[in-house]
Amino acid sequence: MIVQLLAIPEPYQHQDYMRQLMDFALQIAKSYDLPLVIETDEKLKCDKYGHFAVKLVNKRDFGDDRYGYGMICEN
Repeated sequence: MIVQLLAIPEPYQHQDYMRQLMDFALQIAKSYDLPLVIETDEKLKCDKYGHFAVKLVNKRDFGDDRYGYGMICEN
């Protein structure tokens, strides 16, 4: 299962919505015995996923100082 974009509008940030959505995605992945793959475009966002027991598995260089980060959470 892949999460490629998880965006919480600013008025709703810091209200636990990201955790709820991630917990839901993790639950679905676990029910199918699949790893959860997360992709993001900022290193700071990688740190935000850290408490979900994910590990960084790759960093892609898109040029022009832009990168993509791939993380995985295995159930």
